Amino acid sequence: MIRRLFVLGGAAGATFAGYHHYNKPFTHDNRFDQHVELEGAFSPETFKAYKLKEITPLSHDTSIYTFALEDTKEDNLTVPYKMNVPVASCIVAKAQVADEVVVRPYTPINKSDDVGKMELLVKSYPTGKLSKHFSQLAVGDQIEFKGPFVKIDYKPNYKKEMAFIVGGTGITPAYQIIQRVLSQTNEDKTKLTLLYASRTPEDILLKKELDTLAKKYPQQFKIYYTVDSDPNQKADSSIQGRGFVNKEMIEKAGIPKPSEDVLVSVCGPMPFYDMLSGRKKSPQEQGELSGLLKQMGYDEKTVYKF
Repeated sequence: MIRRLFVLGGAAGATFAGYHHYNKPFTHDNRFDQHVELEGAFSPETFKAYKLKEITPLSHDTSIYTFALEDTKEDNLTVPYKMNVPVASCIVAKAQVADEVVVRPYTPINKSDDVGKMELLVKSYPTGKLSKHFSQLAVGDQIEFKGPFVKIDYKPNYKKEMAFIVGGTGITPAYQIIQRVLSQTNEDKTKLTLLYASRTPEDILLKKELDTLAKKYPQQFKIYYTVDSDPNQKADSSIQGRGFVNKEMIEKAGIPKPSEDVLVSVCGPMPFYDMLSGRKKSPQEQGELSGLLKQMGYDEKTVYKF
């Protein structure tokens, strides 16, 4: 998860125009020339604090937290930053929780060239120190961030096929890549398959956005939803699976078979990794492949653990 600078244009230019300011009448301030590259919001070396702007609940324990990526200068001028978190990268969040400094990685769900904002999808776990802290934030509170940190240095047509087996908020790095591929289909012909596992139908995050993309690009993006249980007996024909991910489900979902032109990515809670691929050796090292995917013939070159 990490970012680069782009020349401002289009909708971003319109957004930035709202920040036009003149210190003196008839005096041009070239800091606001629309052809000047905007500074990226983050540094991989140094943490920087940004204010929480908005909270959008998605379920009983998950919300989208929108942070304002901007600074107020000495002359009370508000200057926005470009998020600049390229595919596929993450940022790291830091906060003081009780008497402990807690640091965790997160993948933004909005686009890298968005100006003035970052959206994080965060599920609050009972034992999750930082995720629980997020759930207690109020608009105006600050969190420190640094990054971006690249996971996959994605380029168009990186592979002929990319598949994602994800659980819960493990959807975020998959969604980051899926958005990018489908935003440039004239150039990027990568076929995408998503197997998305959730506890219940109500726990399927970003479903509306995902379904919209699948409907718009049916030849390039396919989704298979599965839930552990359906206590409300929700009649949703788009949910094809019931129970935990297994070999039969992976085959039904259309996850491509092992090949040098295929990459299968895994992201979810730790038991999810244990079952499918084994855990990463460290944040920087993939480690040995194990679990169900190894049993099905995949290897370290065809599986990536987010």
